[in-house]
Amino acid sequence: MMRQEVRFWTIHVFYVLFVLFLINRIFFSCHGVTERTVSYLLYPFFKIHTSIVSSVHQKSEHRQNLQALQKELDGLYVQHDVLKGRVAQLQAQQLFVEQSQEVVDFAHRYEVDNKKIAKVLLCYESLQEDAIFIEGGSDNGIAKDDVVVYENALIGRVIEVYSWYSKVALITDQRCKVSAQSSEDAAGICCGKNNKRLEFCFVPHFKKVVVGDVVTSTGQGLMYPQGFALGIVQKVTTDLVSHQIELKPYFDIKNISYVYVFTKQH
Repeated sequence: MMRQEVRFWTIHVFYVLFVLFLINRIFFSCHGVTERTVSYLLYPFFKIHTSIVSSVHQKSEHRQNLQALQKELDGLYVQHDVLKGRVAQLQAQQLFVEQSQEVVDFAHRYEVDNKKIAKVLLCYESLQEDAIFIEGGSDNGIAKDDVVVYENALIGRVIEVYSWYSKVALITDQRCKVSAQSSEDAAGICCGKNNKRLEFCFVPHFKKVVVGDVVTSTGQGLMYPQGFALGIVQKVTTDLVSHQIELKPYFDIKNISYVYVFTKQH
């Protein structure tokens, strides 16, 4: 405020002296002491006026440069946000490729025309049931009793279909019964017992079954395809009629992000 008042009075004094100088030039044509005195007094005001005009001009240019830089900075922020979105998209695509690469490689090894890749949304294993929810439902052509696999392992079958997702009973679920055989050609039924438990049942006692044998599906019963791993023999107990065989599931569902759904011919 003080600076503005000083500038105001300085300009007014300058103009008063300037007017006096003009009057002197008009009415007093000879050069004298008065003219020289006035010129001495006016010179500092000329300098001050020039400095003020120059300062105002510099501030105006500075303000314009700041506005241009701010506009450029805003444009850079927009480009930065666009690039961040693109990076996030590429990272998501890379994650999808990494997580689904194993099932894609499996698809190249098996000639299955009607197969769909699906993301595992939720899994739970309990005393009541063992199941997962997968992405894709009736909107994606998935139907009840479609078979779900991962690499060379049988995961289970679709038991409920909704609009955008489906429920799959794992082979460890008590609702799943799969015709199977061991690597020693012992035939039986692979039965889910819930809570990650799996048994190889109805195997005659005279058939050889040892710990470490791999049990695979036989394809009998028209529900599950042939040649997919179900589990590995963990424990064998034999009575006079049959073996009681405990299996370790061939897969850990909690480590699986994507699966294949074998859809039926319609």
